[in-house]
Amino acid sequence: MSWPWETHLLPAERPFARQLAHWAEEAGRRWRPVLTDFYDLRRQWIARVVVASVSEIELKSWGGYPDAERVRLWIGPEGWEPGESDWQLGFVKVEVPGAEWTHGDVLGSILGLGVRREKIGDISVVPGAAWCVTDREIASFLCVHWQRVGRYSVHPCVVSPGEFVPPRQSWRQERVTVASLRLDAVLHEALHWSRSKAAEWIKKGMVQVNWAVCQDGARPLAEGDVISVRGVGRLKILALEGESRRGRQIVRVGHLE
Repeated sequence: MSWPWETHLLPAERPFARQLAHWAEEAGRRWRPVLTDFYDLRRQWIARVVVASVSEIELKSWGGYPDAERVRLWIGPEGWEPGESDWQLGFVKVEVPGAEWTHGDVLGSILGLGVRREKIGDISVVPGAAWCVTDREIASFLCVHWQRVGRYSVHPCVVSPGEFVPPRQSWRQERVTVASLRLDAVLHEALHWSRSKAAEWIKKGMVQVNWAVCQDGARPLAEGDVISVRGVGRLKILALEGESRRGRQIVRVGHLE
């Protein structure tokens, strides 16, 4: 069966979209809602498009706090409202006074236990403490098996939703000038990479634009676009500030810290 939204998706995204369509149809046929894993913004957008094509079905989302980036999706009949327990969330905290760690350190230590990324929601990190939103069963698992973050020994514990401290996004700003707003040109200047390295990473599928893998270095960027580079970090086009005297584009770029 062909769906009208398939033409707007990358080939690798279509199996996920078809699974969503199946869940939505089953939720309507069986009158039984479906709760998904945690999804990023790109998959949330795909879900909204897909579920909107199925009549009498609604999509709701929750990641443990307002403005969560990674959320679980609830697909159910119109008029149904999931309760707090229906989301099956767990909140886990680790605390080591004086510890200096990053989001990547915390996430990497969890994934190293064999936990799938889709079972983990947002992670909040400050010096000496970290919180993560997880599937409820995964929270119990982490309290037993999660013992280290980098060089630090940790003793995780489950906390209440009210004790979770949402992450604060801080962007280090930088102005760069680019010959054009192509993806490869922006990476070349913003990351201080050679043009060949930027092109290579893009071709290898190591770069996402707005949470979708982009292998086209010529893709034009716009204000508000988010660029994620695997193993490097996240950039955001904060503002386009006109042309320089030499006719180059002035771009204010944010580097997620």
